[in-house]
Amino acid sequence: PADTSGVIYYTLNGSDPRDFGTGTVSPAAHDYSGSITIDGPTVVKARIRLDSASSALTEAVFSVPSHYDALQVTELMYNPVGGRALEFIEMRNFGTTVVALSGAAFVDGIEFEFPTGSSVAAGDFVVLVSDGERFSERYPGVSFAGVYSGALSNSGERVTLVDILVNEIFSFHYDDDNGWPISADGFGSSLVVDVPGSKLNDPRSW
Repeated sequence: PADTSGVIYYTLNGSDPRDFGTGTVSPAAHDYSGSITIDGPTVVKARIRLDSASSALTEAVFSVPSHYDALQVTELMYNPVGGRALEFIEMRNFGTTVVALSGAAFVDGIEFEFPTGSSVAAGDFVVLVSDGERFSERYPGVSFAGVYSGALSNSGERVTLVDILVNEIFSFHYDDDNGWPISADGFGSSLVVDVPGSKLNDPRSW
């Protein structure tokens, strides 16, 4: 505020600008001197510091437009031969620009939050796995972006991805019955989207 003394310290990595335990300025903090440029969803935390005293913590989440419509699931291995450790989910950016994934998270089916700075380039794939070591043994040379918690249900369930503000990016329900491909239910195949952009809840799309 105008006519207020002190220095504003802020962080962009989700940490407190005041060091826990010592009360001093955190090494991760910056002193505010002008506008801040962000290139993806960002958590900003700030305090005003005067002498050795700090104000209460102020926190806000900022985001920039991301072309999430271009991000689609392309493959789902939910019941692999060899057990749950070989599960994976694959997505692709079908757009022409980078899609920022910082803070995006799977909240149904599996649990995983993309760390700050995560993104997928135009035309590229991003793969998440159940067990990194087992995945690399089965698919040598195939890179993956992270290891998720939980497991994909062998009998089918809902899979949902949300952005950092918990807005739904996509959500669909797969099944092992009711017209869904039988070959993916423990017989060595995965669910693969037949036509990009098709309705994921429809078994005829896989």
